Amino acid sequence: MRTLPRVMLSIFPALALSILQSPAWAAESEGDQVTKPYLNGTVRVSGAGGNGFGFIVGENQGMLSIVTPDHVVTSENPSPNTSVSVYFYSNPNAGVPVDSASIVIARLLDLALLQVKRPNDLDWQPQSACSRFERADTVWWIGRNKQWDVPLDNEAGRLRFSKPEAEYDHIVFSTQFVEEGVSGAPLIGYTGILGMVVVDNKKEAEALPIERIQRFVAQKGGAWSLADCGLAQATIVATQPVRTAQTTPTSGEGKTSSQLKNFRDNLKDGGLGPEMVVIPAGSFQMGSPNDEPGRSNDEGPTRQVTIRSFALGRYEVTFDDYDRFARATGRALPSDEGWKRGNRPVINVTWHDAQAYAQWLSAQSGHTYRLPAEAEWEYAARAGKPTPYWWGAQASHEQANYGEDGWLFLGGLTQGRDQWVNTAPVGSFPPNDFELYDTAGNVWEYVADCWRGSYQHAQPDGSAWMQENGGDCYLRVLRGGSWRRESQDVRSASRDGIRPDDRSYSVGFRLARTL
Repeated sequence: MRTLPRVMLSIFPALALSILQSPAWAAESEGDQVTKPYLNGTVRVSGAGGNGFGFIVGENQGMLSIVTPDHVVTSENPSPNTSVSVYFYSNPNAGVPVDSASIVIARLLDLALLQVKRPNDLDWQPQSACSRFERADTVWWIGRNKQWDVPLDNEAGRLRFSKPEAEYDHIVFSTQFVEEGVSGAPLIGYTGILGMVVVDNKKEAEALPIERIQRFVAQKGGAWSLADCGLAQATIVATQPVRTAQTTPTSGEGKTSSQLKNFRDNLKDGGLGPEMVVIPAGSFQMGSPNDEPGRSNDEGPTRQVTIRSFALGRYEVTFDDYDRFARATGRALPSDEGWKRGNRPVINVTWHDAQAYAQWLSAQSGHTYRLPAEAEWEYAARAGKPTPYWWGAQASHEQANYGEDGWLFLGGLTQGRDQWVNTAPVGSFPPNDFELYDTAGNVWEYVADCWRGSYQHAQPDGSAWMQENGGDCYLRVLRGGSWRRESQDVRSASRDGIRPDDRSYSVGFRLARTL
């Protein structure tokens, strides 16, 4: 959930979703709204292998770099005299021939890079590409009916998982509406282009992830102009460099668990509420400095925030916690994906489900339980530490449950103390200096805030961004990273976003309590 945001963000995210609220688009379907900015960058390709699609990824000195599947460009017996033509949305009936000498292919990836002179009438601007997505996200593609059409909303795909294929992961999405001739179509989600459609298996289809495509283009010397989804809001991010993230000492720094007050509230049903830790009041620098490795622009500009004392769950809410609430209120039990319930963090719950659980706890205890504000969450997760991770400057599987280091793996990894390929039982890793467990990794955690692409004009008291003060409540913020994300996502400043009605097997939550 890249940051949109995020899950999704995001997550979690520079989605530029404000365009979806434009009155001019009111009569269009959601798919039309999401994909419209990408039409001019999508091309039809005719080659020795048949007809398909492709999309523009960059421009250099008037030459466009276009990616398309290798199997569209070449036949099983490729020839240097392969005839390839590209058709643009601005002039769909006029094919532009491609110099065969400029075509570069990677047969294992099923990718081809084409170099084409930019037509004078092409109105193309680089859009967003994103390697961040979550299971069950909705996706569309441009190429329905072998034209620049998109699926109806009830025909759209739903992301299932990332399918390993040798070292080349494929994005898998469920749909029955990917037709013959759509190979090469951009797979588009709320965060941008996620990948390229390459395989149709009747009830599901596969796409090559955008990070694989970007790596191929870079290796072959092509131009890349697509913005990472974490950079789409760069124009509203402060340009003044912030070299260090300073933290004002708080009354809680350096205290041991015996010095920090912990409690569990009695509930009307005779049980106990989740274990809570009183977080001391204090001030800190929220966000990440410009030179922090792995940062996204939605993590800035850094700002000084003052936080009042509040209580926060020592652990992420577990299946045991949530199932008791669900049974008491007649709600369906969320799926555990076969990974076991008990003291593992609850997953496959929506932001609204988390709010409902908080309201139930409030009624049971007589106290106000809630999702933490994003600033409260980061303050507590840092526990007085300005470093990228609460334990220091370097990621470590000895400290957190996350995916493979270095690039977006989209899957779990066992290494060192981290012996869980998916979620770990809560408290399996050392706590931070506020005695909070799993604020880095395990599952993304919902917070109260609506999405914003930067911290400009944020309130210095750390209150949550809501609709009335400029938040985009189409998405809610996620914090903390998860078992299936790379190390940069478990940094204390990392953010993602997710739609409040979505569920994910890598998203859970912990609750705050007002004191």
